[in-house]
Amino acid sequence: MFPYSDEKNDYWSGIFTSRPTSKKFVKDGSANLHAANKLFAQKVLNNDTKDDEIKEMLKAKDSMLDAMGIF
Repeated sequence: MFPYSDEKNDYWSGIFTSRPTSKKFVKDGSANLHAANKLFAQKVLNNDTKDDEIKEMLKAKDSMLDAMGIF
């Protein structure tokens, strides 16, 4: 989302597109990213998780963030 101003001190924001499929991809990707973050946190808090497993999950998380365009 981004702020937009068409006149001085007249701001509005949101996703403005005539492409509903693009909106759906963003919503679905955000939902998947949120679910993955929850699962990652649960796995990391498990005492049986090895460091190598955590490193692999971090790589997968970074790949997902790159795919979503998030730094």
